[in-house]
Amino acid sequence: MKHSTRPSPISSSLSRFVLIAILAVLGLSLALPLTRGESPIDLGLDLGGGVIVTYRPDLSSRLAAYRELGEDELLGLAKETLQSRLYRRLSTVPDVVVRSDQRIVVSIPGQQDAERILELMGRTYHLTMRLVVDDHPQAVAERQLYPYHGRLLELAPPAVSGDMLDLRSIRAVPGQPGALDERLRWAQVAFRLQPPHDRSFAELTRRNVGKTLAILLDERVEWAGRIESAIDGDGVLSGGYSLEEAQEISRMLRSGTLPTSLEVESLSAVGPSLGQEIAERGWRAALLALAALAGLLGLAYLHRAGLLVAALVSLACLIFAIAGLTAAFGLTLDLVGIAGLVLSVGMGMDAFLLVFESLEARLGEVTPRWLAHHRRGVARALYAFAGEGRTLLHANATTLVVVGLLLATERLASFALFIFVGIGASILTIFVTREVLAAVPGLSRWGRDPLAWLRDARWGLYRWHKVYFAFLVVALAATVLAPLRPGTVRPLLELGSDFKPGTQLIVSSPEPQRVDAAVDDLHAALPQVEIRRQSLGEPASGRFLVTLGTTLEPALAGLREGGALAGIFADHSLGLEGMSTIDGRVSSRRLLSSLAVLGLSVVFLALYLVACQGAIDRFLSRGRRGGGRRGTRLWVFAGVLLALVVDVAVVLAALAWLGIPIGLPVVAALLTIVGYSVNDSVVLWSHVQDRWAAARAEGGGESPARVVSDCVDRILSRACLTSLSTMVPALMILVVGLSPLAGFAWAMIAGTVSGTLSSLFIVGSFATRALALDAGRAGSTIAERRPVTT
Repeated sequence: MKHSTRPSPISSSLSRFVLIAILAVLGLSLALPLTRGESPIDLGLDLGGGVIVTYRPDLSSRLAAYRELGEDELLGLAKETLQSRLYRRLSTVPDVVVRSDQRIVVSIPGQQDAERILELMGRTYHLTMRLVVDDHPQAVAERQLYPYHGRLLELAPPAVSGDMLDLRSIRAVPGQPGALDERLRWAQVAFRLQPPHDRSFAELTRRNVGKTLAILLDERVEWAGRIESAIDGDGVLSGGYSLEEAQEISRMLRSGTLPTSLEVESLSAVGPSLGQEIAERGWRAALLALAALAGLLGLAYLHRAGLLVAALVSLACLIFAIAGLTAAFGLTLDLVGIAGLVLSVGMGMDAFLLVFESLEARLGEVTPRWLAHHRRGVARALYAFAGEGRTLLHANATTLVVVGLLLATERLASFALFIFVGIGASILTIFVTREVLAAVPGLSRWGRDPLAWLRDARWGLYRWHKVYFAFLVVALAATVLAPLRPGTVRPLLELGSDFKPGTQLIVSSPEPQRVDAAVDDLHAALPQVEIRRQSLGEPASGRFLVTLGTTLEPALAGLREGGALAGIFADHSLGLEGMSTIDGRVSSRRLLSSLAVLGLSVVFLALYLVACQGAIDRFLSRGRRGGGRRGTRLWVFAGVLLALVVDVAVVLAALAWLGIPIGLPVVAALLTIVGYSVNDSVVLWSHVQDRWAAARAEGGGESPARVVSDCVDRILSRACLTSLSTMVPALMILVVGLSPLAGFAWAMIAGTVSGTLSSLFIVGSFATRALALDAGRAGSTIAERRPVTT
């Protein structure tokens, strides 16, 4: 019984309606912010400029008044205190989040310079109450005066500190417009001191009725008012305040003292000009990648006008879907998000190139006259028989398994989210591609195929697998032995700033000599600290990266006003445009989590390949093919895992020769490469299974090595095109000089080349062995069933 491949009119109309509705929603997600004059895609702080600080609370050092609070309540109070404190000192509202690991993360958009924000971060704010001794119109020699609303106040020693306040009692009291007492008609601020400080404060105010009391936050007068009467029990601050002013003063009082001490664990600061330049280079890399990918499609399908039009429409739809999904889900584009965004374009092209190459092979099997006669309907029929849906399912599933682990990491979650966006956009693009192919005419060849030498030739590339193995062993051995040469002091691999404690400063100067002089002064001021300097981006940019092997607190102290580092930078007229610093505990935790993610990715892939792939294949094929016998699948899966290990080793070797340190973007690249390598392996094994089944049905005259070699040649054009579509975005990152992602780009280039070769040669070798075992079992079964004659 034959199964019809043509969908019913009802299901076809419904699928088109759903597709149009999804595209309309994505279009609205992009258009609505534009009508309000806003950008549909928000930029992260490392692109728009700003500061991200991670605090580690010391819960054992909580104040006595908060001993009874639970950890969640204590962290919530610390969050509110930080938010109130920074809101008063900055012109923008900071974003304060308590993470599940009990860390408090503060994000501050960068309307301010990095130096100003560094002045505010990492300090322990302290609130005091002091009596005003005198009021001076101008400065007085040998007296410390405090400015307040155009006056200079001379203050007595502190009488009350912020840790004496009961923060839970501080509140704004609305005014009573009909009250007889004029003071009650205005909003007031109520507060209470903790015992026994409440009795001392009552005695102080009783002795100083009529005098002025000032409230200071970090030696800065925030409020001053007259003491109307003795404050016994609940105190009230009044002065003709509106409700908003009273709420502001209550926030100021609550922000004076943290319920527990906070230690700055990591800090990253990017100035607005540097963030803007990084964003501009990222968009430039994306536009160049799009132009290069369009040229690649033109080269691949110029001989078939219908396929070329469908390919360009698919590329445009892919970009639209990625942008629309990003806006619809409210994702924030940051530095690692650029890497995920650019890579998503390559992943989407990989998906529809797989379908187009399958169609190209099938279109070559029909005559032009038959193709011209059927015209519009042939595309849908050929698409229905393309047989690539299962391959796309496995490719996306393995990528989800690997990249999904990055959601648990500290700095790479946005990379994983944009990869997920790319997968969703590629699936949507495949459905759009199907509709376009069903409607577009002109699928017949009208010119010479520019890639005929690659598609039609049968090179027997698999015969060179032994040469590949020999070259691989020699190259990896040379990499391992290189640091052992006499006079070599550089280690084999070096960890980046994400995985070791220290501080990185991005400084700007039109003259490199000034930076060199500043580094010399830093060596003299910090003789025990390792200091390195390197250019950042193009020499004409005037930006340099200065790396200090010092811990966090000395770096912060030196950068504040009056610190040693700030003085050296000022002496040499250097501008501080960015900063990244972490302590030893954070770097160790990041390194261990990255190693755990890499290890778990291999484990999860192995489980998927062994336990899930065969079941999925049997379900999709409806029993017609189940992915091969279990023994043969295990051989192939062993080859896939070995190819993964080889790909990671090749990338690390390339980074070692290039002298690129391993940072979090490199870890993201390694995980992406693992997924890509599995994709190529799945495609090869699918073709080998189909070819082997056909050979067995025809009598089994071909050897396993011949079958594998023929399949390698058949998928060579697809492997080259998809590899180029992945490498082009990485190459554009290097072309535009996006230096923070240079390690990611080089890792992707090396890993893509290695992944393609390892899939063809390593997985091909294991597939040959698997087919040989399958042929042996088949021969044994036939011999057992053959009747015995006597």
